[in-house]
Order: sequence, then C-alpha cells, then structure tokens
Amino acid sequence: MNRGEQAIQTPHVYQIVLVKDEDGRVVVTCPELPGVVTDGINEREAKKNARHAISDMLNSLGRSNESFNISTLS
Repeated sequence: MNRGEQAIQTPHVYQIVLVKDEDGRVVVTCPELPGVVTDGINEREAKKNARHAISDMLNSLGRSNESFNISTLS
C-alpha cells in the first residue's frame, strides 16, 4: 500500500438461520455469534431484529464500529 492510501475494508457477513416456530413466528440465530437469538412476526421483521441483535452483540464485545451485512443460510 502506498503512503496515504487506506485499505478498503469490506463489511463482514454474518450468516443467519431462519426457522418458523410452532406459533408461526420466524426465529433467527447466528451460528458465528451463539448469543444472538431473536424473532419476528415475518421474515422481514426477523431480519431487522437480527441486525439489531448482532449490533448489540458486537457492542458488548467491544466491536461497536464494525461494519457488517447479514446473509441467510440455505
């Protein structure tokens, strides 16, 4: 890297798992961050809640400024 250049950091991608429970809610877990468990009334809400839960977990681990994306495991 030349002087004055900064490395371009690509956001980390956290894989999430979505499963419908017996009440029809979508439960989300993140295998890479075992403490992350949330849910939603539908897939959209569950993914939104997953972003918040992952962000909260990263904050608790002292990685609050980490940029990330989520991807659903098939």
